[in-house]
Amino acid sequence: DTKSLARFTATRALMDFTFENWSKQTVVKSGATFTAAHSFPVQDGVKDHVMLELKDDVTMWVQKGMDLRQLRVVYRNLEDGKITAPVKIGDKIGTVQINLEQDQNGYLENDPENNHPMIASENIARANFFVVLFNRVVQYVSSRLN
Repeated sequence: DTKSLARFTATRALMDFTFENWSKQTVVKSGATFTAAHSFPVQDGVKDHVMLELKDDVTMWVQKGMDLRQLRVVYRNLEDGKITAPVKIGDKIGTVQINLEQDQNGYLENDPENNHPMIASENIARANFFVVLFNRVVQYVSSRLN
């Protein structure tokens, strides 16, 4: 059948183009951190910041010639910009969406699989009751003065 042969030929040409020009690659390794995640605020902890890191490798389809260092990182669900102690290593704090700047297709940006967990890289214990109470009073007074 001529139509079946034409479909097969078109499909083969499309697959050849794809495999010659695209490949699935790891663009960011697990354990990576990003600018806003270097020092993420912690409330009521013995330390006031924790570093976040990427839980898993990020792999995506990459066109030949794309610069894998040019990334656009969008933070999602990062608990209103702060987390409350206690924090344990490996606690999921939020997610990031990672896109290649040179990807002009854009159709993968809203892919639900493009939400990669960010986790705490250290333990942060909760501060004692008096420190927490003092910090809350200071926050309350500061909010009333503004």
